[in-house]
Amino acid sequence: MHACELEILKDKLGCIHAPKLIHRLAGGDINDVFLLESDLGKLVVKRNLQEVFPEMLAKEMRALQFFRAHVKLNYAQPIVSCSEGNFQYLVLAYAEKGSNSVAAQRDLGRFLAQQHQVSNKYFGWDEDNYIGSLNQINDWHSDWSIFYAENRIIPLAILAYDNNKMPRFVLKRIELLCQRFKEIFPVEAPALLHGDLWGGNYFIQSNGTPLLYDPAVYFGHREMDIAMTQLFGGFSDDFLAAYHAFYPLEKSWRERIKICQLYPLLVHLNLFGSSYLNGVVEILHKY
Repeated sequence: MHACELEILKDKLGCIHAPKLIHRLAGGDINDVFLLESDLGKLVVKRNLQEVFPEMLAKEMRALQFFRAHVKLNYAQPIVSCSEGNFQYLVLAYAEKGSNSVAAQRDLGRFLAQQHQVSNKYFGWDEDNYIGSLNQINDWHSDWSIFYAENRIIPLAILAYDNNKMPRFVLKRIELLCQRFKEIFPVEAPALLHGDLWGGNYFIQSNGTPLLYDPAVYFGHREMDIAMTQLFGGFSDDFLAAYHAFYPLEKSWRERIKICQLYPLLVHLNLFGSSYLNGVVEILHKY
Protein backbone atom coordinates (compact mmCIF):
# COMPACT_ATOMS: atom_id res chain seq x y z
CA MET A 1 0.00 0.00 0.00
CA HIS A 2 1.48 3.34 -1.11
CA ALA A 3 2.00 6.40 1.08
CA CYS A 4 -0.57 8.36 -0.94
CA GLU A 5 -3.20 5.73 -0.12
CA LEU A 6 -2.39 5.98 3.58
CA GLU A 7 -2.92 9.74 3.33
CA ILE A 8 -6.29 9.18 1.69
CA LEU A 9 -7.30 6.83 4.50
CA LYS A 10 -6.11 9.33 7.11
CA ASP A 11 -8.53 11.92 5.72
CA LYS A 12 -11.41 9.44 5.39
CA LEU A 13 -10.89 8.20 8.95
CA GLY A 14 -10.46 11.68 10.41
CA CYS A 15 -7.09 10.75 11.91
CA ILE A 16 -4.38 13.24 12.84
CA HIS A 17 -1.60 11.00 11.58
CA ALA A 18 -1.49 8.79 8.52
CA PRO A 19 -1.89 5.10 9.36
CA LYS A 20 1.22 2.94 9.18
CA LEU A 21 1.34 -0.32 7.27
CA ILE A 22 2.15 -3.27 9.54
CA HIS A 23 1.97 -6.04 6.96
CA ARG A 24 -0.16 -7.57 4.28
CA LEU A 25 -2.80 -10.18 5.19
CA ALA A 26 -4.15 -13.11 3.24
CA GLY A 27 -7.10 -11.80 1.24
CA GLY A 28 -8.30 -14.47 -1.15
CA ASP A 29 -8.70 -13.99 -4.89
CA ILE A 30 -10.52 -10.66 -4.95
CA ASN A 31 -9.13 -8.24 -2.40
CA ASP A 32 -5.77 -6.97 -1.27
CA VAL A 33 -5.91 -6.93 2.54
CA PHE A 34 -3.64 -4.96 4.87
CA LEU A 35 -3.15 -4.57 8.60
CA LEU A 36 -2.55 -0.96 9.63
CA GLU A 37 -1.72 0.86 12.86
CA SER A 38 -3.61 4.14 13.28
CA ASP A 39 -4.78 6.72 15.78
CA LEU A 40 -7.88 4.54 16.10
CA GLY A 41 -5.87 1.39 16.84
CA LYS A 42 -5.23 -1.53 14.53
CA LEU A 43 -7.33 -1.60 11.36
CA VAL A 44 -7.88 -4.07 8.55
CA VAL A 45 -8.19 -2.54 5.08
CA LYS A 46 -9.63 -4.34 2.08
CA ARG A 47 -8.86 -2.92 -1.36
CA ASN A 48 -9.84 -3.83 -4.90
CA LEU A 49 -10.49 -2.29 -8.29
CA GLN A 50 -13.68 -0.25 -8.45
CA GLU A 51 -14.02 -0.75 -12.21
CA VAL A 52 -13.84 -4.55 -11.90
CA PHE A 53 -16.14 -4.92 -8.87
CA PRO A 54 -18.37 -1.81 -8.80
CA GLU A 55 -19.59 -0.88 -5.31
CA MET A 56 -18.52 -4.25 -3.89
CA LEU A 57 -17.01 -2.86 -0.70
CA ALA A 58 -19.70 -0.24 -0.16
CA LYS A 59 -22.31 -3.01 -0.41
CA GLU A 60 -20.32 -5.10 2.06
CA MET A 61 -20.21 -2.22 4.52
CA ARG A 62 -23.98 -1.76 4.32
CA ALA A 63 -24.49 -5.47 4.91
CA LEU A 64 -22.20 -5.48 7.95
CA GLN A 65 -23.95 -2.43 9.37
CA PHE A 66 -27.31 -4.17 8.98
CA PHE A 67 -26.12 -7.31 10.73
CA ARG A 68 -24.59 -5.37 13.60
CA ALA A 69 -27.83 -3.43 14.06
CA HIS A 70 -30.19 -6.43 13.95
CA VAL A 71 -28.51 -9.59 15.29
CA LYS A 72 -26.58 -10.78 18.35
CA LEU A 73 -24.09 -12.76 16.30
CA ASN A 74 -20.92 -10.71 16.07
CA TYR A 75 -19.98 -9.40 12.62
CA ALA A 76 -16.85 -7.50 11.65
CA GLN A 77 -17.11 -3.81 12.54
CA PRO A 78 -16.92 -1.54 9.48
CA ILE A 79 -15.34 1.87 10.00
CA VAL A 80 -15.52 3.50 6.58
CA SER A 81 -15.92 2.65 2.91
CA CYS A 82 -14.58 4.91 0.19
CA SER A 83 -13.19 5.01 -3.31
CA GLU A 84 -10.38 7.06 -4.79
CA GLY A 85 -9.06 6.79 -8.33
CA ASN A 86 -9.09 3.18 -9.47
CA PHE A 87 -9.42 1.71 -6.00
CA GLN A 88 -12.19 1.16 -3.49
CA TYR A 89 -11.52 0.53 0.19
CA LEU A 90 -13.26 -0.93 3.21
CA VAL A 91 -11.76 -0.27 6.63
CA LEU A 92 -12.65 -2.68 9.44
CA ALA A 93 -11.81 -2.80 13.13
CA TYR A 94 -9.13 -5.38 13.85
CA ALA A 95 -9.99 -8.45 15.94
CA GLU A 96 -7.48 -10.85 17.47
CA LYS A 97 -7.87 -14.52 16.62
CA GLY A 98 -8.21 -17.06 19.42
CA SER A 99 -8.79 -20.79 19.72
CA ASN A 100 -11.85 -22.76 18.72
CA SER A 101 -13.78 -24.51 21.46
CA VAL A 102 -16.98 -26.41 22.16
CA ALA A 103 -18.43 -23.31 23.83
CA ALA A 104 -17.58 -21.12 20.82
CA GLN A 105 -19.20 -23.57 18.40
CA ARG A 106 -22.32 -23.69 20.54
CA ASP A 107 -22.46 -19.90 20.61
CA LEU A 108 -22.10 -19.82 16.85
CA GLY A 109 -24.96 -22.27 16.38
CA ARG A 110 -27.27 -20.58 18.86
CA PHE A 111 -26.67 -17.06 17.59
CA LEU A 112 -27.01 -18.11 13.95
CA ALA A 113 -30.37 -19.65 14.84
CA GLN A 114 -31.39 -16.34 16.41
CA GLN A 115 -30.24 -14.50 13.29
CA HIS A 116 -32.38 -16.75 11.11
CA GLN A 117 -35.43 -15.66 13.08
CA VAL A 118 -34.93 -12.13 11.78
CA SER A 119 -37.41 -12.14 8.92
CA ASN A 120 -38.88 -10.08 6.11
CA LYS A 121 -42.01 -10.13 3.99
CA TYR A 122 -40.15 -11.20 0.83
CA PHE A 123 -37.08 -13.20 -0.21
CA GLY A 124 -34.29 -10.99 -1.54
CA TRP A 125 -32.40 -7.85 -0.60
CA ASP A 126 -32.53 -4.12 -1.29
CA GLU A 127 -29.75 -4.36 -3.88
CA ASP A 128 -27.82 -6.91 -5.86
CA ASN A 129 -24.48 -7.82 -4.31
CA TYR A 130 -21.69 -10.34 -4.80
CA ILE A 131 -21.02 -14.00 -4.08
CA GLY A 132 -17.26 -14.19 -4.43
CA SER A 133 -16.60 -12.12 -7.54
CA LEU A 134 -19.91 -13.04 -9.19
CA ASN A 135 -22.96 -10.83 -9.27
CA GLN A 136 -25.71 -12.07 -6.94
CA ILE A 137 -29.25 -11.18 -8.03
CA ASN A 138 -31.56 -10.23 -5.17
CA ASP A 139 -34.85 -9.28 -6.86
CA TRP A 140 -37.68 -9.60 -4.35
CA HIS A 141 -40.00 -12.64 -4.53
CA SER A 142 -42.74 -13.93 -2.25
CA ASP A 143 -42.05 -17.54 -3.26
CA TRP A 144 -38.72 -19.16 -2.31
CA SER A 145 -38.88 -21.72 -5.13
CA ILE A 146 -39.13 -18.92 -7.72
CA PHE A 147 -36.43 -16.85 -6.02
CA TYR A 148 -34.02 -19.79 -5.82
CA ALA A 149 -34.57 -20.80 -9.43
CA GLU A 150 -34.61 -17.37 -11.09
CA ASN A 151 -32.13 -15.45 -8.91
CA ARG A 152 -29.66 -18.19 -8.03
CA ILE A 153 -29.59 -21.45 -9.98
CA ILE A 154 -30.64 -20.62 -13.55
CA PRO A 155 -28.39 -17.53 -13.99
CA LEU A 156 -25.28 -19.42 -12.86
CA ALA A 157 -26.14 -22.52 -14.87
CA ILE A 158 -26.54 -20.41 -18.01
CA LEU A 159 -23.28 -18.59 -17.25
CA ALA A 160 -21.45 -21.91 -16.93
CA TYR A 161 -22.99 -23.21 -20.15
CA ASP A 162 -22.13 -20.02 -22.06
CA ASN A 163 -18.52 -20.28 -20.89
CA ASN A 164 -18.23 -23.95 -21.91
CA LYS A 165 -18.00 -25.15 -18.30
CA MET A 166 -21.25 -27.13 -18.47
CA PRO A 167 -22.70 -29.32 -21.24
CA ARG A 168 -26.17 -28.61 -22.54
CA PHE A 169 -27.73 -31.77 -21.08
CA VAL A 170 -26.69 -30.71 -17.57
CA LEU A 171 -28.25 -27.28 -18.09
CA LYS A 172 -31.49 -28.95 -19.17
CA ARG A 173 -31.45 -31.24 -16.13
CA ILE A 174 -31.00 -28.20 -13.88
CA GLU A 175 -33.93 -26.44 -15.52
CA LEU A 176 -36.12 -29.49 -14.88
CA LEU A 177 -35.01 -29.68 -11.25
CA CYS A 178 -35.88 -26.00 -10.73
CA GLN A 179 -39.47 -26.81 -11.67
CA ARG A 180 -39.63 -29.14 -8.65
CA PHE A 181 -38.35 -26.71 -6.01
CA LYS A 182 -41.85 -25.93 -4.80
CA GLU A 183 -42.46 -29.58 -3.87
CA ILE A 184 -38.98 -30.01 -2.35
CA PHE A 185 -38.71 -27.09 0.07
CA PRO A 186 -40.92 -26.67 3.15
CA VAL A 187 -42.66 -23.32 3.43
CA GLU A 188 -40.80 -21.03 5.82
CA ALA A 189 -40.58 -17.31 6.37
CA PRO A 190 -37.60 -15.55 4.77
CA ALA A 191 -34.57 -15.68 7.08
CA LEU A 192 -31.70 -13.23 7.31
CA LEU A 193 -28.75 -15.14 5.82
CA HIS A 194 -25.02 -14.60 5.92
CA GLY A 195 -25.17 -16.01 2.40
CA ASP A 196 -21.61 -17.38 2.12
CA LEU A 197 -21.15 -19.16 5.43
CA TRP A 198 -18.19 -21.45 4.85
CA GLY A 199 -15.41 -22.05 7.35
CA GLY A 200 -13.18 -19.35 5.87
CA ASN A 201 -15.66 -16.57 6.62
CA TYR A 202 -15.56 -16.72 10.39
CA PHE A 203 -13.07 -17.22 13.20
CA ILE A 204 -13.11 -17.41 16.98
CA GLN A 205 -11.78 -14.27 18.64
CA SER A 206 -9.33 -14.17 21.53
CA ASN A 207 -12.27 -13.56 23.89
CA GLY A 208 -13.80 -16.86 22.74
CA THR A 209 -16.67 -15.43 20.67
CA PRO A 210 -17.28 -16.06 16.94
CA LEU A 211 -16.71 -13.24 14.44
CA LEU A 212 -18.28 -13.40 10.96
CA TYR A 213 -17.26 -11.45 7.88
CA ASP A 214 -17.48 -11.39 4.06
CA PRO A 215 -21.27 -11.80 3.91
CA ALA A 216 -23.33 -12.24 0.75
CA VAL A 217 -26.46 -11.12 2.58
CA TYR A 218 -30.09 -11.65 1.60
CA PHE A 219 -33.34 -12.91 3.05
CA GLY A 220 -33.64 -16.54 1.96
CA HIS A 221 -34.43 -20.05 3.10
CA ARG A 222 -32.39 -20.71 6.23
CA GLU A 223 -31.29 -24.13 5.03
CA MET A 224 -29.01 -22.30 2.57
CA ASP A 225 -26.71 -21.15 5.39
CA ILE A 226 -26.81 -24.57 7.03
CA ALA A 227 -25.95 -26.25 3.72
CA MET A 228 -22.90 -24.04 3.32
CA THR A 229 -21.64 -24.95 6.80
CA GLN A 230 -21.81 -28.62 5.79
CA LEU A 231 -20.14 -28.30 2.38
CA PHE A 232 -16.48 -27.50 3.10
CA GLY A 233 -16.16 -28.26 6.82
CA GLY A 234 -15.12 -25.93 9.65
CA PHE A 235 -18.25 -26.34 11.78
CA SER A 236 -18.55 -28.96 14.49
CA ASP A 237 -21.40 -31.19 15.62
CA ASP A 238 -21.71 -28.89 18.66
CA PHE A 239 -22.53 -26.00 16.33
CA LEU A 240 -25.29 -27.97 14.64
CA ALA A 241 -26.70 -29.34 17.90
CA ALA A 242 -26.91 -25.85 19.41
CA TYR A 243 -28.66 -24.55 16.30
CA HIS A 244 -31.22 -27.36 16.41
CA ALA A 245 -31.83 -26.88 20.11
CA PHE A 246 -32.72 -23.23 19.57
CA TYR A 247 -34.49 -23.36 16.17
CA PRO A 248 -35.02 -26.92 14.89
CA LEU A 249 -34.86 -27.46 11.16
CA GLU A 250 -37.84 -28.98 9.37
CA LYS A 251 -37.86 -32.77 9.01
CA SER A 252 -35.87 -34.28 6.13
CA TRP A 253 -33.57 -31.26 6.03
CA ARG A 254 -30.56 -33.50 5.42
CA GLU A 255 -32.19 -34.73 2.22
CA ARG A 256 -32.47 -31.14 0.99
CA ILE A 257 -28.91 -30.17 1.83
CA LYS A 258 -27.61 -31.13 -1.61
CA ILE A 259 -30.25 -29.00 -3.33
CA CYS A 260 -29.10 -26.03 -1.25
CA GLN A 261 -25.46 -26.84 -2.02
CA LEU A 262 -26.17 -26.70 -5.74
CA TYR A 263 -25.83 -22.91 -5.60
CA PRO A 264 -22.33 -22.70 -4.06
CA LEU A 265 -21.18 -25.54 -6.32
CA LEU A 266 -22.34 -23.56 -9.35
CA VAL A 267 -20.51 -20.53 -7.96
CA HIS A 268 -17.32 -22.59 -7.69
CA LEU A 269 -17.85 -24.12 -11.13
CA ASN A 270 -18.00 -20.65 -12.66
CA LEU A 271 -15.09 -19.27 -10.65
CA PHE A 272 -12.70 -22.21 -10.45
CA GLY A 273 -13.55 -24.55 -13.30
CA SER A 274 -14.82 -27.96 -14.28
CA SER A 275 -13.55 -29.86 -11.24
CA TYR A 276 -16.82 -28.81 -9.56
CA LEU A 277 -19.04 -30.12 -12.37
CA ASN A 278 -19.07 -33.65 -10.93
CA GLY A 279 -20.57 -32.35 -7.70
CA VAL A 280 -23.36 -30.65 -9.67
CA VAL A 281 -24.04 -33.81 -11.70
CA GLU A 282 -24.14 -35.98 -8.55
CA ILE A 283 -26.92 -33.79 -7.15
CA LEU A 284 -28.87 -34.05 -10.37
CA HIS A 285 -28.57 -37.85 -10.34
CA LYS A 286 -29.92 -37.93 -6.79
CA TYR A 287 -32.96 -35.81 -7.62
